[in-house]
Amino acid sequence: MLSKIQTRFLNENSREYTVPLSIVVAISIILYFKFVSLAKVYIYNDTGSDTFDSYWPFIVNLHETIRSGNLPFWSHNTGIGASQYATNIFIGDPFIYFYLLFPVHVLPYLFGLMAIMKINVAAFFFVKYVRYLNVKYFTVIISTLLYAFNGYIILWGQHYQFVNIIVFLPLLLLGFEKILKEDKKIIMSIAVALLAINSYYFLYQVSLFLIIYAFVRYFTLKRFNLKNLFFITLKSLLAYIIGIGLSAFYLIPTVSYVLSSPRISGNYIPSLFSLNSLEYYISLFFRFFSNNTLGIGNSFFGDINYYEAPILFSSILIIILFPIAFMNMTRREKIVNGIFIGMIFTFLLLPIFSTMFNAFSKIDYRWTYVVIFSNIYLIIFSLEKIENISRKKILASLIGLLITISTYIFVVNIGTEYFIWDEKNKIYLTITLLLTIVFGISYIVLLFGIYKKNSKIYKYLIVVVLMLEIIAHNYPTINNRLLLSPEDITLKQNYNDYTNEAVVYLNEIDSNFFRVEKDYFSRFLNDPMIQNYNGITGYNSLHQFSTLEFLKNLDVKLESLNLIYGVNNRTNLEALLGVKYLLSKSSDLNLFGYEKIKNIGDIFIYKNILYVPTVFTYESFIEEEQFLSFDTQSKDMMILNSVVLSDSSIQKIKDLNMNIVPKSSFIVDRSAETISLNYAALKGENVEFLGETSDDVIKFEALNEDPIITIPLNETQNGHFSLKITIDSPIVNEGQIFWRGIDEIFSEEKSSKFQLDKGENIYEIDLGSIENFSELRIDVSRVAQIYSIKQIILLKNDTNAVVGSINNLQELKVNIIHHGSNKIVGDAELDKDEILYFSIPFDKGWKLKVDGIEVTPLVANFGFMATPLEKGKHNFELSYTPPFLFEGLIISLISLFVMLLVATRKSKRRVR
Repeated sequence: MLSKIQTRFLNENSREYTVPLSIVVAISIILYFKFVSLAKVYIYNDTGSDTFDSYWPFIVNLHETIRSGNLPFWSHNTGIGASQYATNIFIGDPFIYFYLLFPVHVLPYLFGLMAIMKINVAAFFFVKYVRYLNVKYFTVIISTLLYAFNGYIILWGQHYQFVNIIVFLPLLLLGFEKILKEDKKIIMSIAVALLAINSYYFLYQVSLFLIIYAFVRYFTLKRFNLKNLFFITLKSLLAYIIGIGLSAFYLIPTVSYVLSSPRISGNYIPSLFSLNSLEYYISLFFRFFSNNTLGIGNSFFGDINYYEAPILFSSILIIILFPIAFMNMTRREKIVNGIFIGMIFTFLLLPIFSTMFNAFSKIDYRWTYVVIFSNIYLIIFSLEKIENISRKKILASLIGLLITISTYIFVVNIGTEYFIWDEKNKIYLTITLLLTIVFGISYIVLLFGIYKKNSKIYKYLIVVVLMLEIIAHNYPTINNRLLLSPEDITLKQNYNDYTNEAVVYLNEIDSNFFRVEKDYFSRFLNDPMIQNYNGITGYNSLHQFSTLEFLKNLDVKLESLNLIYGVNNRTNLEALLGVKYLLSKSSDLNLFGYEKIKNIGDIFIYKNILYVPTVFTYESFIEEEQFLSFDTQSKDMMILNSVVLSDSSIQKIKDLNMNIVPKSSFIVDRSAETISLNYAALKGENVEFLGETSDDVIKFEALNEDPIITIPLNETQNGHFSLKITIDSPIVNEGQIFWRGIDEIFSEEKSSKFQLDKGENIYEIDLGSIENFSELRIDVSRVAQIYSIKQIILLKNDTNAVVGSINNLQELKVNIIHHGSNKIVGDAELDKDEILYFSIPFDKGWKLKVDGIEVTPLVANFGFMATPLEKGKHNFELSYTPPFLFEGLIISLISLFVMLLVATRKSKRRVR
């Protein structure tokens, strides 16, 4: 019976893929059983929280856009608005469209099943690839398991779209093998297209690796012939270009958008032989043994973090078989593969190559899947001749294992000495060492069994041991983490809180386009994407460039280019952006311009009576250079009165009869009163003042994580207040301003947080409307350091000026007939020349027609759109199509035709 099972299991002539793929399915179910059984949801709340904060909202946003019948071109709930086609990283993921079969609330439960699906598709493509190399079935099984459950697919695979490079890589290499051996180009073209659509970033990386792999395979299989090499290169290039052409409908619009991003700057080139840090090289060494050698998730104590550190693990079997692989090679193979693996490891050792794989923008290690693949490719040479293994080869493997273990212990001692690893850290190191020893010795013993008896049972046992090793190392990577449970997404919390009901209510009572702001996070900055409202926050690696320009020039501080926290509660800017409603957890907000209209659950809804529609008209304009000379509060007032235009835009409207702010006017009348503070009564808590305190400078040392400075006002005040404060801080942290009235206590509800930057910076904070304002409290930071406050100016603003300016913008001169994701249609009736303004971020894909004639929108207010209108009646249509989409479609169709033509001619030639 056992003999029959072994024969069927290891039948080298089998035409089926069922054995390796069945094993992959079985291991997948074990590893991801918590998600299959719905005990957990494949969303992380630790160092992998991008799954929670970013990927889940992006998937839902795309899912709902398509299910609602819209094309995923523009999204109003991504930041202040953004090109969904270019910024939603999942549009190019072909697997994502499987989700369209299910309602949105089911999606989180499918993420784990999708991980299993991608692992199995990757395994299928790898089986196709490795069988095409004409290797034995045992080699297929072992190499497939190593590839399907390598450290990259398990760990980076938790970033859902990253795993696709592992899925499509063997298909690409199979395509090249087809060209090399049969002159068949179609598979390579399809693989290149899939990679290009999925990620231009990984396409670039894998293209570099493909060049190296192609030369390795050519010189392994063929003797050098310049003419032959030239034609193979030409055919490969043709297949590659066709693949790029097939993807042009998505690749060209996306790349054109990315190249305009301020994050893209290919100008970081370290010197050729510069080295990395000791911490990096220690992490590099240990990550060959397991993803978890230096900790799991938040407990990781190696270089960078759990994900970004090099990922190199597949199995200790790689180290066992590595010397055997080279001993089995011919002299020619040793030279070619020696150079190959030497190059790969040089890439790991010298930072310049990691920079090269990241397009010279920074040092990054997301390319290390090529190391894993290269290792698996090389051990195929040892697996192929496993039946003929000799005592000498086993001895070489044993010596290699002993040297590896000894080096491991030595490096642990170095790390302990230099980085003072504690006992908790050493637990991870010890567990990995024990697993290495146990599985390493097991493989050596089984290899010796093959040598002594040449029985297939030992091959079978190697497969079993490999399965156990895969589970032992990868199960903790997936499961011993902070995972969401079904309760986390079904209870009234996180994205499922009462915000959803509040948004439904707002859409029921208000059919117009409006934006919503919240003074809390349901989860994080991408709340609008998953809770389906138009907000002004966002977490995105490629925010709309025009949005960033607007925020920068309006002095809105950005923690990073990835994170938009709104406009720092600046009332004027919220009105300008069309924020009509505020959702709050507080029942007694007293914000200027807002009135409470309803509460749903624990959410209180406030309406902004100063709301300005998305489309309105300006009667005057101001030059950018002049506007930038104002301080922040002056900018807030001026932008309500005059649209900001560049010199070139002003030239285009010079024939209009419009008002321009005189160049000599460099002072804006904010009608603000400076409120005096009683510095004599200044007090500190958990601080030690350094020197005399005054209104010029307050220098102090924070004694713990809660330093407090309080300053009373000389007189109790009522009104709308803002604070201008200069702080010199040695670190980046969070600050908070509190205020209170007579007989009140300081509370979170009456406070405003702000981002504290390193160095000396000026902060302007809108405190809103305050009654009986008697005392100010400043919490500079949450870290014990030395700080200086060099200026505190408390301003009481004349709200009449703000209301008057906003009332002008609220005049009903514009009528919106339709406001969709990709199109806005309306008309306007003006009694004088004005500028029609759209509070929608500028993008070259927006096309504007006025009275049926296409006009080029002006860039206004640094990042939005406008067009001049003469006195009278006008109709307009603003529509969005991603730039270069039609050109890309044409190229894709031509490439498809060429590919089919090439395939057809090849088929006819074979028939003849």
